[in-house]
Amino acid sequence: MKILHILSSDFYSGAVAYVSVLVKKQLEDGHEILIMTDNPLNGLEHLCITVPISNRKYKNRIKNVAIIKELAIERKIDVVHAHSRAASWVAYYAVRRKKIAMVSSIHGIQKKTSRLTLKRVDVYGDQIICICKNLAQQLINEVRLSGKKISVIHNGIDSSFTEDTNSDSNLPEGRKTISVIGRFNGPKGQNFSSFICNVFPLLLEKYEHLSIRLVGPEWDVLPEEGKAAFSKLSDQYKDRIIHNGYTKDVKSIMLSSDLIIGGGRVAIEALMLKKAIFAIGEAEMHGLLSNDNIQDAIDSNFGDIKQGIRSFEVNAQKAFDQIDTFLKNDENPFIYDHLSELYGIESTSKQIEFVYQKAISGKK
Repeated sequence: MKILHILSSDFYSGAVAYVSVLVKKQLEDGHEILIMTDNPLNGLEHLCITVPISNRKYKNRIKNVAIIKELAIERKIDVVHAHSRAASWVAYYAVRRKKIAMVSSIHGIQKKTSRLTLKRVDVYGDQIICICKNLAQQLINEVRLSGKKISVIHNGIDSSFTEDTNSDSNLPEGRKTISVIGRFNGPKGQNFSSFICNVFPLLLEKYEHLSIRLVGPEWDVLPEEGKAAFSKLSDQYKDRIIHNGYTKDVKSIMLSSDLIIGGGRVAIEALMLKKAIFAIGEAEMHGLLSNDNIQDAIDSNFGDIKQGIRSFEVNAQKAFDQIDTFLKNDENPFIYDHLSELYGIESTSKQIEFVYQKAISGKK
């Protein structure tokens, strides 16, 4: 099968990681792949065509539509797979009225359709893939898309991610480590800021052998109160609380952590490494994962997606109480036995190929 992936990659996101893992598996399975993106994907540069997909200016979009149309016809593409609304928009108009199937993977909440915009064009193509149940419900109930063309297929994680899991931590013996992993912008940044202001001061004061690492990009747009609180804590506790910035080697950070705070793909990867997780995303705080909340966490992509909610106020007391209990009792991480079924790339890539076949069949 000849597949053209189109995505916005003006910054590193879960969608970029999703495409990278999927493409590598599709290449193993013998498919021919091209990727059209803002910035080349690490390790897949030879397959990438650099096009400013995230630039939504009308003239730029029209130019991108022409480029995709020409490429899809010239290379005899079977499926165009878009990975953002910006990508779906240009892909839709490029293959409209063509015998080329189009699939969109949707990774986050989409704009709600009002009565005044009921006739807005559905640019998502022949089939839609949602990364969690809550997102599928939001598309049906708020965006008013047909459930018949929506499939829930979770983020695919390469099975090799769990190989070579020896921790090489440089932290002093006997010290507990909490790692906050994710982007520090938008609602997620606001939530992390609340932890820095209201949760971490209490934990650092109570547990003298506790270290906290903040790992991820977009630190410059973290709310000012979060930056100020971090600066104060850094002055008081020195290297017991640090900001690592963006790193490609998130796995090493996870392996040398006792507890990981994050949502989305971060939580999934941490689960695969059998690490304790405090799940919090853009839309919901599930807290420490357990048998009691794992299904709700899976349905929301570990806190990132909940219908009708774009952001929320963190319950700092609840967060402190749960983490305090975890540290005090030296609890073991929660282990989920069905990860490979839901998130293994071997499983998810087969499901995605089935969606491709449905989209192609609909074009005949």
